Amino acid sequence: WRAQFQNQLDANASRIQTLNDQIAALGPAPEEGATEPDEIAARRAELTAQLERLSTPRRTAEEAFSRANGIVGEIDEILRQRQTEQLLNMGPWPVNVRLWPEAARDVGETVQATVSGIGQEWSNPSTRTRAQDNLPLVLALAALGLALLARSRAWSEALARRLSRSAVSSSGGVAAFVVSLGQIVLPMMGLLALLRAVGATGLYGQRANVILDALEPMGLTVFFALWLASRVFPRDPEQWAPLHLPQDRQTEGRIYSMVLGGVFALQILFARLAEFERYTVETIAVIDFPLVVLASVLVLRIGWLMRRTQSDDDEPTEKPFAARVIRTLGQGAVLAGLGAPVLAAAGCG
Repeated sequence: WRAQFQNQLDANASRIQTLNDQIAALGPAPEEGATEPDEIAARRAELTAQLERLSTPRRTAEEAFSRANGIVGEIDEILRQRQTEQLLNMGPWPVNVRLWPEAARDVGETVQATVSGIGQEWSNPSTRTRAQDNLPLVLALAALGLALLARSRAWSEALARRLSRSAVSSSGGVAAFVVSLGQIVLPMMGLLALLRAVGATGLYGQRANVILDALEPMGLTVFFALWLASRVFPRDPEQWAPLHLPQDRQTEGRIYSMVLGGVFALQILFARLAEFERYTVETIAVIDFPLVVLASVLVLRIGWLMRRTQSDDDEPTEKPFAARVIRTLGQGAVLAGLGAPVLAAAGCG
């Protein structure tokens, strides 16, 4: 609405300016008691009437724009106050053991309802008939999906490693990096094929459908974490690594990163289920707290590894500035890993 009022303010602007110029060309209006020629007086009255007719919508738009702008400002102020209250108000404490039985009961009911929904679909003759009709498509998609999930990452990783070793220029390194992205794309294609195969059967309930929908972002999160772990903490000692660590530390960092991706994926699943089941704030806090603690421990360990970069080398191979940035990021990760569980336990999640 404000944009429409603003456009109305600019309407007829050129015509109004022309009328003002025409009135000004007639000279100043006569003072009280003075007269001017009839033709000029008639012309001045005509131009003044036209100016009033064109200015009225503009003045109305100015008033409406001011009113709308004031209303929007009040709404923005209310939203800012609500956001401030949400940040300052403490939520339920997940460490309160009185909240655990309700959370366990809600999760148990979700699991039971999911299994019951799948059982009902399996016992439905029409659903089974449709699944049998789609059986060739289901088998083909399932075979393709399982093959990509099982082998595509290894294929992409091997090809990327070969290109990286044989790279004699920057273009070879870029090609190896692009090929390494297949560790995300190809498994994701396999997961999508597998999900389409399950979807073609129709042998699942409403809650299982929520889980299937969540598997796509979950899979993307896990595959990205696996790819990122292989780039930051490479398995091959000859591959360039941003962190100069012993091989056992590289393996440790790779495991932490993979598990952290799995934690994020679980959080996506629980968020989808919580939205569908309309869990209470207390149940959500209790469910999220273990994930926050586990993720914090993993971030803490990764941050510790980042702070230890180059510590086993007598002569650093990284530029001092880059090394300082990595150590600073590691310090931030350590602080986040220490602070997040405390804040979550206090209900600030």
